[in-house]
Amino acid sequence: MTTVPDSNSFYGEVTIYAIDMQVDANHDGIMDNRDLTGPNNPMPFWVNNDVDRWHSVDAGTDEEQDDLQTNGMVLDCNYQIGNGEYAIPCTRDLEDYARLWIPGLTNLLQTLPTGFGVNLQWRNGTGAGIRIFGAADPDGGTNYLFSGSTASNQVDVGWYPCFGYVNPNRPLSITWTGWLYLSGYPPSDHFIFCGTSAGNDELVLQVTNQYGGVAGEASVFLNLQDIKQMYERWTVGDDPSTDPTSVAIPAYDGLPAGAGSFQYSFDTTLDSKTPYFLFVHGWNDPPFEKDRFAETTYKRLYWQGYQGRFGLYRWPTYYAFPLGELSLQSVDTENFDSSENIAWLSAVGLKNRLVALNIQYPGQVYVLAHSQGNVVTGEALRLAGDSELVNTYIATQAAVPSHAYDPTTPIRDPVAPTPDRYAQYWTNGAPCYFDGVSSAATYINFYNPNDWALTLLWPLDQTLKPDLNYGYSSSSNVFYRGFGLSGGTVLNFPTDTYTIFPFCDEGRDFAVGSQVNVGGAFQVGLTYNQVDLSSPPYLFGTQHKYHSGEFRSDNMSRATYWKQVLIEMGLK
Repeated sequence: MTTVPDSNSFYGEVTIYAIDMQVDANHDGIMDNRDLTGPNNPMPFWVNNDVDRWHSVDAGTDEEQDDLQTNGMVLDCNYQIGNGEYAIPCTRDLEDYARLWIPGLTNLLQTLPTGFGVNLQWRNGTGAGIRIFGAADPDGGTNYLFSGSTASNQVDVGWYPCFGYVNPNRPLSITWTGWLYLSGYPPSDHFIFCGTSAGNDELVLQVTNQYGGVAGEASVFLNLQDIKQMYERWTVGDDPSTDPTSVAIPAYDGLPAGAGSFQYSFDTTLDSKTPYFLFVHGWNDPPFEKDRFAETTYKRLYWQGYQGRFGLYRWPTYYAFPLGELSLQSVDTENFDSSENIAWLSAVGLKNRLVALNIQYPGQVYVLAHSQGNVVTGEALRLAGDSELVNTYIATQAAVPSHAYDPTTPIRDPVAPTPDRYAQYWTNGAPCYFDGVSSAATYINFYNPNDWALTLLWPLDQTLKPDLNYGYSSSSNVFYRGFGLSGGTVLNFPTDTYTIFPFCDEGRDFAVGSQVNVGGAFQVGLTYNQVDLSSPPYLFGTQHKYHSGEFRSDNMSRATYWKQVLIEMGLK
């Protein structure tokens, strides 16, 4: 057995023996000497410390795989079935597994002299741990991440049981009998693994002779981390009862004990051309769910081959409903509108963060905003004026009135009690609210004409405006706060825009994220600017769960969405 001097890794694929690969570890899009794997540049991967499970959604009418709040539940890396056998809980969890190849292991075990042994162990005992399963892909490929049938086979412990666990203090002994039984059917030199604990260490495949001496070894260097230590988390606050700050700061919650908030090291010469992907969440997301959606985005972009940098922008939305439990009977328009008010206010912080990012990554900042997060993002880009801060902005399932971008889109309610100040801001005959925005070079609309939240909930919320304690006087042509104009407070444009829009002025149109051919910044006629999520290959349906479908289900079901995101951004 020949010792291999360097570890090898690529997109989470690990070779212990005989294959030379690289990883763009510095996320600069350039493969160079800094990316040669070895003790000073180990393969980074996240620990599988979340809870991916099937559960009931949409008021008990459906099921879905989601990354749930832990709440004392068994983490995926330690999941066991009824007989105590370690298993992979569902196909969603496979996005937390990378590949481990040990070419030649079969021949080695067959020809090993009597008294010799084979162990898999950590060199330095830094705390790293991994759990290993036989690979369902005969050639060690990635079909377990992209093929539904391969993924179903992979989570079947009858076919691919747990091969073993390499913990910080005890090696995994590999025997011919164990290999035949545990490496899968048919037996293979290919495996998949997940991290069970954090640590930066050298994983060594070691052969010992009958005297206990080392006869040969090969190794790979791994840096296993909590995923929150692998991307930037920016926040302007998470308490919706407190106004968002104007400057985003790193988030410190949810980190491992003693860990500081992660920020990328930055070298102007080396990193200025690195792409930076920023995710902006939507409404009804408690802090843990903001992180879960961001981490799902990070992982699914990773498996598409994205090697740039990544960040989350958190803003203080109200939340009242567990993931997937929203129904028309439980709609709280005051909750939604109060969050929209905060979304408008959160735009200043996002604009300032985009300014800072564009200084570091000029022309390389890309933004994906979901649902009500498009209020935050759209306004941040408007506030930026003529400064082009973003290369590409994707508005996905955007909960924003389409007349704010394009007054020619269809009218939903022609007899609304309020004027359409989205279409004509703020006097009759004036341009629409987002007229002429140009601080993103490209605006792209990912829409679903059957989106439950945008075709049922959003129009209902608009129809009920003005909200309780707000009103509009047609005779005086003014909006106001209070019960009656005479005793209330007059609200004026532009000073009170962030109050009038969420609480007073009905959007007579349909949401941007529920219709095709929204013009203005989105440029009607360019097919790549309009992506229909209800059509093949995405097939987002009418159920509520599809409003955030890209963050739910499993990678093999949602990979086409994330592939298209990178294609639209010019990153794939």
